[in-house]
Amino acid sequence: HLQRLPAIRARVPVLTRSYSQPAPPPVPDPPSTRSESQSDVQGGLSRLVSLARPDAPVLAGAGAALLASSGITLGIPMFMGQIIDVALDATATRDPRQWAGGLMLLLGVQSVLV
Repeated sequence: HLQRLPAIRARVPVLTRSYSQPAPPPVPDPPSTRSESQSDVQGGLSRLVSLARPDAPVLAGAGAALLASSGITLGIPMFMGQIIDVALDATATRDPRQWAGGLMLLLGVQSVLV
């Protein structure tokens, strides 16, 4: 293994820049106006909208499914809390199986939407 060490050292790149000299001053960027970049962004957005227009119904359905699924995800902790409260309360009027069934229904709907 000691014989291979010089070959490995030969493959290590040597630094080509000397740090004892000061770095050259940075080259300033060419002047650009903000309106040019805004027009590029607006042109890109209008092109994106024109490309997405044929798929608008599919995208709208996907957005609605995303909103519904996110709402269900946010509601799961509330339902879990209700199930725990009903299970621990001896005087509860509702059966914990009803809450668990509702939670299972919500999870089923969410799995279809995702």
